[in-house]
Amino acid sequence: MKFTLPADALSRVNPIYFAILILLGTMITIVVWGSFSSDETIEWFIATSGLCFYAWMVTLFSFFNSKWGKYTIQSIVCYPILGFAMLSVAHFVSTTYIDELIEYQMLLVAITIFFVVSIVMSKVIQGITLFFHEH
Repeated sequence: MKFTLPADALSRVNPIYFAILILLGTMITIVVWGSFSSDETIEWFIATSGLCFYAWMVTLFSFFNSKWGKYTIQSIVCYPILGFAMLSVAHFVSTTYIDELIEYQMLLVAITIFFVVSIVMSKVIQGITLFFHEH
């Protein structure tokens, strides 16, 4: 049996549903790994990894979305909510606090900068692609 996706599958991804899916997966992973791991920072690692994965995938999906503006606004609204929820779960499960971990603070800033710049760049690349497609 061959499995294929429709041509417009990436353009139909909703950033709100995707954020909920990432949040649930990350929360479950934080609770499970946080309970069984001896690493004191594993919860923060999982939370930042989940947030980075969301930022990276939303950027990829936004490139293929014909309604870029609506998609981007939904993504931008979901990003801080998702970040707050993930970091809250990590805070409650972890034995260390984020203000003790300067590397994770810098990582959160870097992920946020990446998210903003990559969203803008996806629109630029989308515009260039459309320009060359029309001419």
